[in-house]
Amino acid sequence: GDTAVKISELNNDFDTLFTAAFDKKAAEYLAQIDELKDRGIKRILESGISNEETKDRLKRDFENKIKIIRNAAQNAVTLNEVVAKPAQAHAQLDQLSEGIQAEIEREVELAKPVFTKDDNDKDDDYEINPPTPKPEPKLKPKDEKFIKLDQVLRRGDYKLEDSADVAELTAEFKRLLEAQLSDNTIVTLQVD
Repeated sequence: GDTAVKISELNNDFDTLFTAAFDKKAAEYLAQIDELKDRGIKRILESGISNEETKDRLKRDFENKIKIIRNAAQNAVTLNEVVAKPAQAHAQLDQLSEGIQAEIEREVELAKPVFTKDDNDKDDDYEINPPTPKPEPKLKPKDEKFIKLDQVLRRGDYKLEDSADVAELTAEFKRLLEAQLSDNTIVTLQVD
């Protein structure tokens, strides 16, 4: 009798400790998912997309996808199920970045003037017909380019022994970043 009671108590203690450890670890993964959600929303808001409806649609779609991932993580019964969820949220963040880039490219394409040939014009010159004239000149929006850190800085180990090594590495990093810039480009460096 006494042994059965002790085993029952030990089982209860184990369940309590295991549940606490599981909940703590799951909370870390949920925090990662929340952080990825915040980064995605920030990318949308800072994207330079001029169409508010498009921004709202991107934000709503991203939030819905992250909510599904987060709910699945919260309802998971094994830690293995929870562990996979931040990677799924990260994949959604990557898809969002691609969607933002595509939308920016679409807006830039729409902002370009339309070239037409006038039938009465005997020359082969083309006229520019802007979509609609506006009273004040509007500056062309800057193109936005998203690049990941590993696209400009190679993966691997960097041995730094002194400030000259640091200066050499930062000079190379600066050169590679500046190569991504142009007069009409904003570069968003993604450090994931």
